[in-house]
Amino acid sequence: MRAIQMANLDHIDPGNSGGSVVIPESGIKFIKREFVYECPSCSDTFKELDHLRRHKADNHPIKRPYLYIRGISSRKPEVTVRTKLDFIDIQFEDADQIRIDDMEFKSDIDRATEFLIKNQRGTHNVMLSNQGYPVEVRIRFEIMEPSVMERVERDFFSAFSNELQLAQQLQLFNEASSKFKSGISYAGPLGSYVTAVMTKDQVQGAALAHEHYVDKLGESLDGLYEFDRSLAGSILSVAAFMKNNFEECFSDNKMPCLKEAKRLFRTGLFYDDFKGQVGNSLIPIDNVSGKIIDFIVSSFEYRLANLPDMEKLSESSQTSMYDRIKIYFLLWIMARQTGNSIKASSLRSRLVHSNFFRDLVQQLEGASN
Repeated sequence: MRAIQMANLDHIDPGNSGGSVVIPESGIKFIKREFVYECPSCSDTFKELDHLRRHKADNHPIKRPYLYIRGISSRKPEVTVRTKLDFIDIQFEDADQIRIDDMEFKSDIDRATEFLIKNQRGTHNVMLSNQGYPVEVRIRFEIMEPSVMERVERDFFSAFSNELQLAQQLQLFNEASSKFKSGISYAGPLGSYVTAVMTKDQVQGAALAHEHYVDKLGESLDGLYEFDRSLAGSILSVAAFMKNNFEECFSDNKMPCLKEAKRLFRTGLFYDDFKGQVGNSLIPIDNVSGKIIDFIVSSFEYRLANLPDMEKLSESSQTSMYDRIKIYFLLWIMARQTGNSIKASSLRSRLVHSNFFRDLVQQLEGASN
């Protein structure tokens, strides 16, 4: 909405301001008109504009149109695609008008999708609209050859499969990838993920303060979303867990311990018969996440013996807010299992400040009653 520029009123004589000027009557009788506001969607009429606004919000809410590429919504004005798309990878939602470059597709989603699939090169401007709500997205195709991505992944696994310190492993990977310029857009976000792990753990060689790990993690995610690769998917799944997104994804099938940990945070139930090795030794994971996963997939006796360590971890100043609430939840479950109602009540008061955990706690409490 354009701002209305107010006139400069400095010229008004203070002696004549404040209503002291007499305005003569014009002799013309003013008749107030009765306006009726019509809803553009259903033609219902309203005497008050506010009533129309409430009616539209309740009955005809305008939805933002979205373009999803491999399940990721186009919230950013520009999307880069690094791996070739299939028809199923592109989804439009709530778009009654679609325009790509100079071509009008109206609401023909299949035809618009087919156009993008057949033109995976260069940059395309996609304009979506829903009841006049416009959203513009630029899709930039920079398809990377599979052989290039495979080379980057070989360098990654080679660097992080030895017994060196994490900082030294990262240095090996950076040196290898720097000699392979065509793969830098893939190697970069992989390296950023490892930097995030180092920053969170404050290991030797970490150049950033602990609280900056979230920034590096976000930097990694922004880049890895562009790659439809198993390694990228696995790291995205680990990163989601670090940020308390416990939704199951396809990549979890290759990381059974992580999959089980996510399941617990969706159901609140330990699976005591779980068998498997913690984590994925070829993908670095931060220390606290590793301990949380280890706690979840181990036996009841192990969890009981390690309760004091988990309690200390929950109160450590170096434990992130994401991890702290996860640990509170685990301790709350254990307190309920061991009949420690006082401890459970204390932990519950900390959990209810989180919308996600509050709902889960209430669900579990309801199921046990």
